[in-house]
Amino acid sequence: MSISPLLRHNHFAAATILILVSASWSFAQKKADPAGKIDLRVGDRVTLLGGTLIERMQLHNYLEALLTSGFADRELTFRNLGWSGDNVFGHARAVFGAPNDGFKRLEKDVDQTKPTTFVLHYGSNEAHQGEAHLQTFIAGYQRLLDTLAKRSPRMIIILPRPYETKSPPLPDPKDYNEKLQLYRDAIQELAMQRGIPTIDLAQVLANATDNGVHPTPAGHLLFAQSLAGQIGLRAQPWQASIDAKSGAQESAGVALTQINAKPTQVTMTLQSDLLMNNEGGPANTLRVTSLKPGKYALVVDGKEQLVASASQWANGVKLNLSQDTQQFETLRREIHDKNELFFHRHRPQNETYLFLFRKHEQGNNAVEIPQFDPLIATKEAEIAKLKRPHSHRLEIRRQ
Repeated sequence: MSISPLLRHNHFAAATILILVSASWSFAQKKADPAGKIDLRVGDRVTLLGGTLIERMQLHNYLEALLTSGFADRELTFRNLGWSGDNVFGHARAVFGAPNDGFKRLEKDVDQTKPTTFVLHYGSNEAHQGEAHLQTFIAGYQRLLDTLAKRSPRMIIILPRPYETKSPPLPDPKDYNEKLQLYRDAIQELAMQRGIPTIDLAQVLANATDNGVHPTPAGHLLFAQSLAGQIGLRAQPWQASIDAKSGAQESAGVALTQINAKPTQVTMTLQSDLLMNNEGGPANTLRVTSLKPGKYALVVDGKEQLVASASQWANGVKLNLSQDTQQFETLRREIHDKNELFFHRHRPQNETYLFLFRKHEQGNNAVEIPQFDPLIATKEAEIAKLKRPHSHRLEIRRQ
């Protein structure tokens, strides 16, 4: 089996995407579902299971990047086992076997990830079968949850999102959405019974997709920000204030050290608490009071970033550090590469020849598949280096 064509392409037009969704960076907060508390712990291995939406998260990797950087102290790792077209029975995973073989494959792949927490997204495909199939679906979901609970009882369920209404010739999703609501209600009831917290993509506003179903790159970012906020990530721009005469400082969300303050020049080392890509979104604020009148340039790591007057500095200058944006995008790219390596690890190309009915021809090459493990470990080490913000040397100097 070859890797999904979607995963062969990197799409990192981050600046354009983030400008489109600028209002969404301050995550809307929602209490965890009363069914259970979302609790990501130190060292958690998070396994994502579901169909097309989960699989395509590997294209953009926003959710993993946000949670990796947002909870950097928890040393989280992620494994994506999404499979396009999948359902709670694992039918899409059967490859050349009988449909029921797909569930065995699902179990095998899950065991490979050594999970401590599951994130599940099912129901979108099954809802097309309507009310007549609902009880079969719930029974299948029960079996899936029972099976996963033997590995770890800690789970998060993502509720399936209604289809968006788009212009013709795309069909009106009204009938489907009515069916889906039955499934959403049943999933919520199931989650309540089992004490599993749910998070809801329906909170994301319209226009997250291009066909009513699958999110665009900007839609993937919207989804990730919504999910991360519901999981508990608190992402807010930082604020800092320095008095150029006394050197006194106040800050929230950022640490200022090595401050040298004069009325015509202020230097400092700055390190954000949280790595964020804020380009196009709500800006951080740096306020410098008691500067002598004049124009002052902000130089970050030796590069001039902006110029503002003393009065503007006193009122607070809005800024987003391009260095942090670049670091976040590098983190996201490393996560993409790690996920692609893991994709090849658990869904290798030429699987038929390696493990299935033609393995008598090339099965000897199956020994190469575990060789992806050290490559994945190397990428994990790079991710660990990137998930915390680097410090930057700032200078505000009179022109």
